[in-house]
Amino acid sequence: METLSRSSSKLEPTPVNWRVILVSFTILTASSSTISMLFPYLPWMVRKFRVNGEFVQEEDVGYYAGFVASAYFFGRFFACYFWGILADKKGRRLTVLVSGSGIAVFTFMFGFTNTRLGLAWAMVTRFLSGASNGVVGASKATVADVSDDTNQALGMTFVEASWGLGLVVGPALGGLLAEPVRQYPGTFSSGGFLETFPYFLPCTVTASLFAIGLVLVFFLLPETLRKRGSSYNVDEVEASVLYVRPVGNDDDGSVSIERTKENNDTFVQDIDTVADESEPKAYVRESNGVWTRFRGLGRRARRASVTAIKDSTWWNILKIKGARMSIATYCVISFSVVGFDELASVWMATKSYRGGLGFSEKEIGISQAVLSVVLVPVQIIFVRKLEKKLGSLMTFYAACTVCVLITASLPALSSIENSAALWTMLLVSLIFLRFCMGVTFIMVSICMNNSVPKYRVGAINGLSVSLTALTRTFSPSVGGSLFAWSIGWGEGHLGFPFGHHLVFYFFSIVYLVALLLSVNLPSSLQKQKKQ
Repeated sequence: METLSRSSSKLEPTPVNWRVILVSFTILTASSSTISMLFPYLPWMVRKFRVNGEFVQEEDVGYYAGFVASAYFFGRFFACYFWGILADKKGRRLTVLVSGSGIAVFTFMFGFTNTRLGLAWAMVTRFLSGASNGVVGASKATVADVSDDTNQALGMTFVEASWGLGLVVGPALGGLLAEPVRQYPGTFSSGGFLETFPYFLPCTVTASLFAIGLVLVFFLLPETLRKRGSSYNVDEVEASVLYVRPVGNDDDGSVSIERTKENNDTFVQDIDTVADESEPKAYVRESNGVWTRFRGLGRRARRASVTAIKDSTWWNILKIKGARMSIATYCVISFSVVGFDELASVWMATKSYRGGLGFSEKEIGISQAVLSVVLVPVQIIFVRKLEKKLGSLMTFYAACTVCVLITASLPALSSIENSAALWTMLLVSLIFLRFCMGVTFIMVSICMNNSVPKYRVGAINGLSVSLTALTRTFSPSVGGSLFAWSIGWGEGHLGFPFGHHLVFYFFSIVYLVALLLSVNLPSSLQKQKKQ
């Protein structure tokens, strides 16, 4: 018996599909803007809410800001896996257009949040906005569809850079346009619509920009998912045909195949869908890498009804060790990154005598915009070079270590009294931190994409976004609640390290957990599956 194995050929550089990459980058930037645009004004919005008939107190702002931020990711938890399945079945482009329309609508509705509608309206509209967001998983699958080992790092860098640019656009719009009557009294008169709904303007502008992104998707983004279940002329299919008999499962989820009859120089692998077959069958490998069974054996068959053997499911994905560990690492990283993003705004807005920086909405928006303006080109220039030199896993280890160290050191900045020194140290620290946050996401995303065949990339991204949404649901609430407790009871009764330092140490430990988890990632995930 002769068993087929993976061919090892030297990879040649592949041209980048810039149209797909840039359109995906644009819609992902718009998506991240809808998430981040409330960061600068969320603490002030929460202060206007009434709870039990009273306005929210300063020490409780972190609690309720965490609830509003968590509602978005709670919605994503329920819906994103199903958006991923839709992306694999009906197409990436359709998923982006349908889900993106919901994001635009509910972002617009969030703008009507005020004192009268209060916490409930804010949480419901953010929940629905999150439940509508299938854009992230579908767009990441789109980029993976047009990438290979020679350019995948660059493609995923643009995916991550879109979040960075969204942190320019979103907070800038939120910080500059929120409460326009108070910020620009000479331009907007009191007692009007914008005073009744002080957050209508940034939400409407952000939703409008997202709608423009959807127009670009409609006209410029091609469908990258290869349709299955169609009829083909065997001679025209970019494929190799082989008569095979399954002989057993490998540890990584693939199936070893006994060669019973050759056709060309085909190597069979990663067929995890024929384990129960006992008779020799004929399969064809399409140009998208999907192995499917067809009727009409032989080279001269005129037509072949090509049918997918098995659909992508969460169970089939989680059976693969590399996929399980990649998703677990991605979830832990997401918990810390999103928790820190929400914490950063609350910490900056908190009075200095409570361990914060005492920043205004505009100062928070400016700080986020400056960071992201620097980070976007830096990520695009350096991440691919790091990945090429060190490999995906070593790059992840290094970046995660930096995240552990910088996160733990940030609370010391509140003791700096000189404004210029504070801004300098803050921006330098956050530039390095956010760069390394982005690198961890890029590297673990590459590992996730490489852990499954391409016809399951939509499903694994949908599943990962859904599961990370669950961790992101709790991280803002955990971070906000821990910060609120620490600057109140913890600082007053226990002192260091249970004061404002505590929540930073907590997220630093979470990064350390992610680092330990990543040690179990197989080195094979640094390359795409050969199909």
